[in-house]
Amino acid sequence: MRPGEPPKFVHAGEPRGPLEDSPLRFEALADLALVRRFAIACHRLSGRSIYIVDVDPAKYRAFHDRKRMAPFCALVQGTARGRALCKASDLKIRGTCASTRKACAGTCWAGLTDMVAPIEVGGRLLGFLAAGQVHARPPKESGFERVRRKAGAFLPVARLRRAWWATPTFPAAKVRELLSLFQVFIEYLGELETKLALRGRDSEPEAVARAKAYLAGHWKGPVRLGEVAAYANVSAEHLCRLLKRETGRTMTELLNAIRLEEAKKRLEGSDARVSQVARETGFATLAHFDRIFRRRVGMSPRSWRDSRAAGQNR
Repeated sequence: MRPGEPPKFVHAGEPRGPLEDSPLRFEALADLALVRRFAIACHRLSGRSIYIVDVDPAKYRAFHDRKRMAPFCALVQGTARGRALCKASDLKIRGTCASTRKACAGTCWAGLTDMVAPIEVGGRLLGFLAAGQVHARPPKESGFERVRRKAGAFLPVARLRRAWWATPTFPAAKVRELLSLFQVFIEYLGELETKLALRGRDSEPEAVARAKAYLAGHWKGPVRLGEVAAYANVSAEHLCRLLKRETGRTMTELLNAIRLEEAKKRLEGSDARVSQVARETGFATLAHFDRIFRRRVGMSPRSWRDSRAAGQNR
């Protein structure tokens, strides 16, 4: 790699190991309830936002909500200059993590510490688990002046100063603890997915496993039978027969089951409108979503959300 050239990551679509048919892909990984619960628990313990990012530099913030960033980073990311500075720092830190295959800490352009862990499954680098950003030691005015010279021309200095000084300080021991937690979690994810992939191969035809993998990775958008069959390397008619025989469901029923589980997570874990949840989980219309939900769950999405909220408040 030439000096100044950004690191080149191996994308999840480029197999590097024996589990070339592993059903887990980046979008499915980021949507896992297990990952979400871990991120929430880490946030409560550390006060830092925990997020998942893709290995593709073009989508390096694809799964990051600015509202969940540290105030300083959210402010800087609001400008093109700030985004460029942050992107260069992020790529450098993630390149180090990808090469070592270990959770590690790095320093960004503003002197703040980022904590990053590579998520690798079956020899594939799927993405990164990341937390940030913190001071590694109590901040000084000289440190802020260096940041101001780099970014102050593009941002209100008073707001930049407040955000800089509001960023918390993590002692080295606390950084190591969080990195250790990251490392345990990414190793668990890799082991879990390996076991699931191997178990799936032993218990069902390869075409069924591949079809399920395709549905798990594409449920957000339109899915056509021909596309799934091509991915499974069988004809559409044969795939329909296989799915019905092995799962007892049609492809559409399997797809709707995935979408409904994702819809339940959003209904229970957010205040989003039901219509928004329907759109985000791949249903063409609210009426269709309501009909499928009632058929599978026995009540409307709104009633289900209310019942869950009432149960938690008891």
